Amino acid sequence: MRCSWPSLPALSLMLLMSLCLGASAGDKISSSENRIGHSAEVVSTKMTPITKGFAAVSEIGDMYQVQAGKVAQKRSQTAAVKDFAARMVAAHIDTTNKLKFALASTPPDITPLLHLDDGHLRMIANLRSAKDMNFDTQYIAQQVAANRQALDLMRVYVEYGDTQAIKTFALKTALAIQIELNQAEKIRSGINKKSKGKPASTDAQ
Repeated sequence: MRCSWPSLPALSLMLLMSLCLGASAGDKISSSENRIGHSAEVVSTKMTPITKGFAAVSEIGDMYQVQAGKVAQKRSQTAAVKDFAARMVAAHIDTTNKLKFALASTPPDITPLLHLDDGHLRMIANLRSAKDMNFDTQYIAQQVAANRQALDLMRVYVEYGDTQAIKTFALKTALAIQIELNQAEKIRSGINKKSKGKPASTDAQ
């Protein structure tokens, strides 16, 4: 089953997980990277309470962000993008650690087993294979979409979550993700302005 990610605030997290569990939602990413997919396929249907599903999706998102950020640090030729990528790597390593700490106050069986899903693996592959001139545009497009999805996820858990320690984590993380989203959108705006300002042909000298 594939999930095209309906409007998250309109759903309880339990419904979200029942719709998307076991799917690689990254399969529905558009060519412009305007959609991001998450997979909670590593958690069995029988053992997926709201918090376990949330933790799986959240940590898989962190894994993607760390890997994507490391690729961007190596490949981007723009200081602003490199700096943003470095912040994202550090921030999402920190988020993973904070979630693990929050999960320590819950029953042990809530801790999910994790791996990066096929959709996110393809996204990383797209970054690695992107042409130098297109890399920043592609990376930042992914970042805007990823941060929007992550922000929705945190907000849904704050409203519908069933574990107070994780709700507190989600609320604090949502604030940080909003800042990341604002930064990504600002960088994207700068890239778009720069692109529009380029001459029609750069080969004619």
